[in-house]
Amino acid sequence: GYGPQPAEVLSLVHAHVHEMLMGNHEAAAADLTDTTGFSRGALASLASTKRKLNQAALTYIKGLPYEIESPAFRCTHADFVDPRAFGYVETAEDAARSFAACEETLLFVGHTHEPAVFVLQPDGTCVQQPAADFTLEVGHRYLVNPGSVGMPRTEDPRATYCIFDTQAGRLCFQRTSYGVREFRRLVEADAQDSEQLAYVLNLLDNHALPVLHERTNFAASPKPVTCSRHMIPAAFWTEPHQWQPPQRLTTMPCSPNSASRAGLETTSPSFGMSPRARRSAQPRRSPTES
Repeated sequence: GYGPQPAEVLSLVHAHVHEMLMGNHEAAAADLTDTTGFSRGALASLASTKRKLNQAALTYIKGLPYEIESPAFRCTHADFVDPRAFGYVETAEDAARSFAACEETLLFVGHTHEPAVFVLQPDGTCVQQPAADFTLEVGHRYLVNPGSVGMPRTEDPRATYCIFDTQAGRLCFQRTSYGVREFRRLVEADAQDSEQLAYVLNLLDNHALPVLHERTNFAASPKPVTCSRHMIPAAFWTEPHQWQPPQRLTTMPCSPNSASRAGLETTSPSFGMSPRARRSAQPRRSPTES
């Protein structure tokens, strides 16, 4: 794709996602599709992606399916007329052709990077409706584009996806924020002369909050911390109440008993120690002590 971290993204998807579809950029990275229609920026991004992927990644990509079928829905990256051709579903007419190519009630596509919902009504009319939550109705068929989590091409730069409840028959769109500024820095470092990556920067800049005033620090200055006698052992302070590191610490014996003989109170170290080690660190009592 167009992102600056293809290997890291692929590793996360491989580890945590049940199914992954073959997309046009995956197919291009694995030399499985013609790239003559790619823009100059897309070709530059593709070359960068190939340099960052090892042979294991390319082998995994080559085995990705173009379609995923289940009893409840069907998925492909582009359209269902010819999933290997990577056509776009952008209009109701495009959606109608995909509806005619398969029989499932619910279809999922991507490719446009924009959320969308198309409905095939009982009378055969195909219409587009707002990309909002809905419940499946009997006699209707649906084609849904959940949007994009990597490069949204909408006015809202947040990552977009959807959740389909197979038992309730309800689909919900979700948006989530992420570190856009950090992503922008990564893109700038990797962009070079890529026109497509420059497009990402423009998208982020156009939809970021406008800067109206210079940033001003309105936080109060922290108050100085003063030490009192009840906060610090008497052996560690002198008049006035100023901290002075005890000289004895530089030559303090390691034995707790020796420290007790030196007149210093000791406590058993317990952080990160086992119970047996803590018992060994305790001063031993003489047989006459009760």
